[in-house]
Amino acid sequence: TSDGEPVGDFCSWFGVYCGFPNPGGGLIDQDDMFFQNSTVYELSLPSVGITGTIPASLHYMSYLVTLNLEDNHMHGTLPEELIALSKINSVNIGQNKFTGGIPSYNSWINLQVLDGSHNQFNSSFPAQLGDLHLLNTISLSNNNFTGSVPAQLCNDTGLNTLDISFNPYVTCYANCLESVPHLINVQKVN
Repeated sequence: TSDGEPVGDFCSWFGVYCGFPNPGGGLIDQDDMFFQNSTVYELSLPSVGITGTIPASLHYMSYLVTLNLEDNHMHGTLPEELIALSKINSVNIGQNKFTGGIPSYNSWINLQVLDGSHNQFNSSFPAQLGDLHLLNTISLSNNNFTGSVPAQLCNDTGLNTLDISFNPYVTCYANCLESVPHLINVQKVN
């Protein structure tokens, strides 16, 4: 519903994975307990023909760790409200038709994988990604990002994959990217 309250037994829905907050941290998997009071920790709905936009109400899923909406027919801009997903560690929204940019989700401190490739993003390259120090994979190829790849990405010492190929309006790269210790797969503009 619009206030974030689930309708029905949402934990049994296709692509929805639930668990329970563990007092010691993390989640206890739903298979070990009853569904009552369970929390969505993963939405995995790739290639299922979803149309429309990402609803701002998704921010109510405060324990969401994985969001996979790859290869659907989604469009529009990414809602600012997603900043509330502070536990998120993997976002795959590739192969859709999203536009605009990637908002400054600086609260995504656990983010390890970001795939926004094959969309229609058309803003400046998201410099705030350099503030997310656990990122190891960034794939933003086949978009229309503009400007330069910022030096802030050099702060991501765990970064091992950076694919920004086929962004014809990205014109410059930070020289320091060559000094990122584990960066082995850099795909630049073609």
